[in-house]
Amino acid sequence: MSKLALNRLSLRHHFLLLLFISAIIFVSSHPAIPQDLPYMNFADARPMLSIPNFYNVASNLLFLIFGLLGLKMLLPERAIVRYQFQASDERLPYLMFFLGMVLTCFGSSYFHYRPEIFTLIWDRLAMTVVFMSFMSITLTERINMQLGIRSCLPLIALGASSVFYWYYTETINQGDLRFYFFIQFFPMLLFPIIILFCRSRYSGTGYYIAGLACYATAKWVEIADVSIYQWSNHWVSGHTLKHLIAAGPAIVIMLYLKHRQYRGAR
Repeated sequence: MSKLALNRLSLRHHFLLLLFISAIIFVSSHPAIPQDLPYMNFADARPMLSIPNFYNVASNLLFLIFGLLGLKMLLPERAIVRYQFQASDERLPYLMFFLGMVLTCFGSSYFHYRPEIFTLIWDRLAMTVVFMSFMSITLTERINMQLGIRSCLPLIALGASSVFYWYYTETINQGDLRFYFFIQFFPMLLFPIIILFCRSRYSGTGYYIAGLACYATAKWVEIADVSIYQWSNHWVSGHTLKHLIAAGPAIVIMLYLKHRQYRGAR
């Protein structure tokens, strides 16, 4: 790697570090954010087959299906060559991403079966695996491969710690979601910057953007939970749609792996 390339890489590292530190300072300077308990009063609470909140529970099945399909793609050793991984451990962030999808099925189903603070932990823990592994994929392919791979498990641990911190503050009646929100939304602000200024080692950025669009749409319909339920004449709620749409990134990532082309080392 040339000296100029190393300097550019160093600048990217320092810029991302500066953004991270600035965001942490910004979040820390704001008052604690308690859990909004009405959040658990979802629009569609219809039971079926003796399962409460049936549609919000059952709609998680797609996470399991697509998560398992993704793991099936990546577990064989031939996946290294087939999907053009430059090193065997480059699969790690992807394996954790699809594992996170599987865990989200069980965590979210458990929460919606019995909505309460304790069950919400398992829903959020699973989602942080997805968020942080996707962050690791981004770093691996657009910043530095070894940095991204090595950051995968620490990033997931950081995400999990934000959930445990939130739950601890709830147990002492000082609920604080600030750092969980940071883990969930800071990467979403960072991804467009990285996509715009950091060229990927692989083609297929359109798939990447489609995955982010699925997530943004899922968040929008989640916010519109009641409105969508009323608009659809009680046929489907925004939260049920959220689960269906949020499974979309798993499909997009599988398509990305199948069709991308290696364009050279960063």
